[in-house]
Amino acid sequence: MSELARIFESKGLTTTGIVLLKEHAAKVKPPRMLAVPFNFGNTLGEANNPALQHEVLNLSLIHISEPTRRTPISYAVFCL
Repeated sequence: MSELARIFESKGLTTTGIVLLKEHAAKVKPPRMLAVPFNFGNTLGEANNPALQHEVLNLSLIHISEPTRRTPISYAVFCL
């Protein structure tokens, strides 16, 4: 995903990702990512909890829409 994100970003498209392992993402260096503390298979949080899942998606989108974002690589961490 990070390679695709870099290609899209080079063409002027803003990208973001949601990752489970911040350490792995730091190695592959996606342009932007939201690290979440959930288990594999539950990237957006627990099943049947649409409020939490929407919150995760909204935070990911807010992360890319901040007008003060100037760094090419940025990380946000979702906290429960």
